[in-house]
Amino acid sequence: MAHPLRKYQVQSSMVCDFDKKEKLLQQKYPEVTPTEYYQAIFGADYYGKTHIAFFAQNTAKKTLKFVDFEELFVAAGGRSDAYIAPCEFWGNYRSKKTLNKLYAITIDLDHVDFVDLRRLINAKFCGIIPTMINHSGGGVHLVYVLALPINEECHPDYQPQIEALFSAIRDVFRRPLHSRGRDYPVKYKVDNVSIVQQYRIVGSCTKLGFRARAYRVGDVWDVEKLTDIVGVSWEKHLPVNDEWRKNYVKSNAQHRKNVHEWYRTRGEAPAKVAYIDRNETKSIEKSAKKDLWVYCERRMCDVPMGSRHSALFALCVVAYKCGIDKDVLIDRLDHWRDYYNRRDRDKVRDNEVTTALDGYDRKWARVSAGKLEEWFGWQFDRKTKRNGRTQTAHIQKIADDKTEKAKARIAAFLAENPDASMRKVAEALGMSRNTVKKYYV
Repeated sequence: MAHPLRKYQVQSSMVCDFDKKEKLLQQKYPEVTPTEYYQAIFGADYYGKTHIAFFAQNTAKKTLKFVDFEELFVAAGGRSDAYIAPCEFWGNYRSKKTLNKLYAITIDLDHVDFVDLRRLINAKFCGIIPTMINHSGGGVHLVYVLALPINEECHPDYQPQIEALFSAIRDVFRRPLHSRGRDYPVKYKVDNVSIVQQYRIVGSCTKLGFRARAYRVGDVWDVEKLTDIVGVSWEKHLPVNDEWRKNYVKSNAQHRKNVHEWYRTRGEAPAKVAYIDRNETKSIEKSAKKDLWVYCERRMCDVPMGSRHSALFALCVVAYKCGIDKDVLIDRLDHWRDYYNRRDRDKVRDNEVTTALDGYDRKWARVSAGKLEEWFGWQFDRKTKRNGRTQTAHIQKIADDKTEKAKARIAAFLAENPDASMRKVAEALGMSRNTVKKYYV
């Protein structure tokens, strides 16, 4: 059985080793700030592009979408579970299928102690000097920033050659390190990770509680030069009939615009069979007062971001119930769409407004208040009945009032007929014998 203080000894040893590695890197290379680090990786896309980061221990919202990196630095400051990939993804969803750009190749070395790091530096990083080195705790990340990001070759058909490049570079670092005239077997572990792997954010905390720092080591790399060094063939993406693709995209955009316009201006679908709808004469087109429409319009500012589409649908339902003209409703839907787009980061699309108009229909006229509250994302201000009492308190009050009335009636009857029996009292007052028995004095 291990000594109870063993874990503290191990942690103390790791802290000392981390400090020695930090001092070695500070002596060898200039430190870069988090802003300089990510500007070097993302280049022109550092500004104005939407990126994603991942928080492992935040169960409420694990993925953070951001445009300004300062927002990321504030969110990740003091945390040890914040990660980001040097990639851009379609739809801001991290997956190899959605990979759009790869800005840097990162090699993850785990369990790198001070001696291993010194030998690695003396061996000139096995002949492949990284652009930057990220000291992230027990290991280091060797970051090879690409002069031009891998763009078209990120297509799934070309990804095997990217994976082969990653694998070949890892194999180089598994070879013995030649330092001071000798070859030393490596003791660290070279992790086999995905090409879209996320890494600890520079400026956040390591697992030991220290700040993750980065240092500038070498220059940026051309992907062709890297492939030549490690012996991997590289095939450039060749666009096929680019003019046809442009026409196809343009035609699709025009088609979507036409469909959207038709959807907004479409009329009622003709009946497939001519028949008399007997329920139509019985139903009331206007089933609520306009006060409900005014109230719901005033509360549309309270709709949370996750309920905006359902709230627009609910507003259409209320408009139909209150007999609001459809043209007026469309104007108000456009107004609230613009309002939400100014208020929130995620935009409301035009097709969401279009589909919300489906709520302007007779079949939704009888929808319950509870369902409307669920769609709106807020509760109606209900004026309580029973003079402000709850249902339970009101029922108790009714019972107490009945008790007092019964007592008064029995007492009045006995005052006039002091010799009357319980049976006579019950028959005269129309009460049960059990009730008379309770209050018979």
